[in-house]
Amino acid sequence: MADMRNGLTVCVMILVLPLISPAICESNSTTACVKGIPDAFSMMNIEKGVAHALLVEKMTQTLFVYAFEEHACRELYRFECSTGEVSGEKKHSGDRKTPEGVYFFTGKFSRKYLTPIYGSRAYPLDYPNALDRFAGRSGYSIWMHGTDSGLKPNSSNGCIVLQNKDIQKLDAVITPKLTPIIIVPKIKYVSPGAGETVNASIADFLYGWCRTIETGDCSAYQSFYQAGYNPPVSWWRKWEQVRRFLSGENPFEIRCERLSIFHCRGVYVAIFDLILGGHDSRLRIGRKKIFLSPDSTGYKIVGDQYLEIAEGLSPSGIEEPLTAAGRRFGERMSRRR
Repeated sequence: MADMRNGLTVCVMILVLPLISPAICESNSTTACVKGIPDAFSMMNIEKGVAHALLVEKMTQTLFVYAFEEHACRELYRFECSTGEVSGEKKHSGDRKTPEGVYFFTGKFSRKYLTPIYGSRAYPLDYPNALDRFAGRSGYSIWMHGTDSGLKPNSSNGCIVLQNKDIQKLDAVITPKLTPIIIVPKIKYVSPGAGETVNASIADFLYGWCRTIETGDCSAYQSFYQAGYNPPVSWWRKWEQVRRFLSGENPFEIRCERLSIFHCRGVYVAIFDLILGGHDSRLRIGRKKIFLSPDSTGYKIVGDQYLEIAEGLSPSGIEEPLTAAGRRFGERMSRRR
C-alpha cells in the first residue's frame, strides 16, 4: 500500500502546477485580472491538455470561465450574468435565491428542447447536492440558461442567467458531470501555491478513507464522517464477502485518481475517480464527489455522492457500485488464471 500512497502524493505535486501562474486575462473585459488565484480552485486535474471551471461572483453579477493548462491558469471569459432577485444563500424552494457552493452540470439542452424563458441554451445543476441535503437545504430546477429578453442584474428566480450570445460560447468548455461551476458571494484571491499544504493533507485523508474500505473496517470507515452525517453502510456485509474473496485470491487496492479539489464557504470538495486495482489490472467504479469540513483532527466528510457510475455497475441502483465492481474484478482475475 505504500506505493499507492506515494503515487497519490506525487499526483498532488503535478496537479497543483496549473495554479502556480497568476491568471492572465483573455476575456470580453479589458480590465486586468492578474490578482492571484481564486481560492475556489485548490487543485485541478488536467486531461487532454486543458480543463475548464466556471466561477460566479454574485456581488458583481459576473460569470468567469477559467482554463487550466500544464503550467498556467488563465481567465478565458467573463460575462455579465443575473442571479436570484433575493440575496443570500438558497435554503428552500421558492425563496428566489441562487445557491452557493460547488456544483456540476447534469446535462445540456439546446433551444429546440426549451421553452422561450430559457433562451438558446440551458444547463441543469446538481442542486441540491449531498451537502445541501445534509444542511437541510431544499429546492429544485436550478439551471444556468440564456434569455431572449434583456439581462437585468439580480432578477432570476434562483437560476444563473446569461445573454444568449454568451452562453452559446460555453458549449465548448462544458462537459456535464465533469465541469464544475462554483457560486460565491465574492471571489477571494490567494497567492500562487497557497493550497499545496491543504491539497497534500486532503490526499492523505482520502488515502486513509480508501484504506478502511480495503481492510473492511466499517467502524473506522464511519469515523471519517461527521457526527450526524450517517453514510449508508447496508452494503457493507456484501462488500465484506467480496473483499475476503479478493484478498484471498486476487490482491487488490482502492485508490483515488484524477483528483480535483475545490473550496467554497469553508468546505472543500474532492472530486475523483474511485478505482479498484490489482497488480496488473484496474477497474473504474465511478466519479465521486466528497465534501470535507475541516475540524480539530483534520477533516470530516459532510457529504458523499457519486457524480457518475461506470457503465454496467449497478444500473438499477440497488447494489452499491463498489460491491458490483468487486464481483466483476474477481471474475476478471479468475478468468486470467
